[in-house]
Amino acid sequence: MLVVFLVATAVFARSDSGKPPIFLWCVTGPEQHRIDLRGTPIQNSAVIFYEHEFGVIPRFWKGKPERGGVPQAVDMNAHLARLRIDIEKKVPDPNWAGYAIIDLEAWGPLWEHANEEYRQLSTSIARRNHPQRPDAEITRIARANYELGARSLLEKTLAECKRLRPRTKWGFYNWPHDDAQPEKLDWLWRSITAFYPVCYTIHKTAPDGRSGDGYAPAAHYLARVKATVEGARRVAGPDRPVIALVWVRYHDMNPVFGNQFLDQPDLERMLQAPLDDGADGLAFWDAIGTKELADQYREYLRKSLVPALRSLR
Repeated sequence: MLVVFLVATAVFARSDSGKPPIFLWCVTGPEQHRIDLRGTPIQNSAVIFYEHEFGVIPRFWKGKPERGGVPQAVDMNAHLARLRIDIEKKVPDPNWAGYAIIDLEAWGPLWEHANEEYRQLSTSIARRNHPQRPDAEITRIARANYELGARSLLEKTLAECKRLRPRTKWGFYNWPHDDAQPEKLDWLWRSITAFYPVCYTIHKTAPDGRSGDGYAPAAHYLARVKATVEGARRVAGPDRPVIALVWVRYHDMNPVFGNQFLDQPDLERMLQAPLDDGADGLAFWDAIGTKELADQYREYLRKSLVPALRSLR
């Protein structure tokens, strides 16, 4: 099923800067014209590059390898050539100074981030290239080749992105992960120019603080956001922006309230918590593929989100 994403980014100055927040919105999809942002404090300045339309990044899709399947098997020349086309299509202005989020979720740069299918293919390639080596050594070779291939692919990708659009703030969806072992990925953090940690609201907050049936105490959300944003802030340092990715509906993994719009207390908490923990801004994500949902969004923006954003000013 084709999912059309609506993306908005609200970029805030850090609380100690004294600058008012700036709200930015980037809308894609066939129903985006139904969202009228005139008269709101929201502007456009963000793009999303999904992994299947950003160069020829390898991955497994529905159990089958595409474009080599694993990073060490990528055709680098083909990848960079296609990457230039994809960037120029979505960001035609070479001086664009907005925010670019690379949504690479299929695999990560460390062996620990690779699902079993990526490990199996890496092992098969290593065994084919070194048929006389014992199994223990094959596993070591597979791991080393995977991580070296991932590093080469990501470093060359980011270098080309920054060469083509040097003022754009480049980063990856939800990196660093909670388990990203940041000390092992210093080479990656040095190459990124913006960080986009995920701070979605999954559970609804019950007034009595109970858990279960779609509810969880607010403290659970606040603790998760604090760990996520502070982890990104540590690797970003003081000079690179941290933009928290949020969603104005409860995440669809919630079996009771999933896809419902946030109530006002949860909305205000979601807007404020990442900023309190050091984020410079927020990126609002969602799927908007129908007129009905667009109408619901328009009403929610008018009654809930825009007033809440204005209150942050």
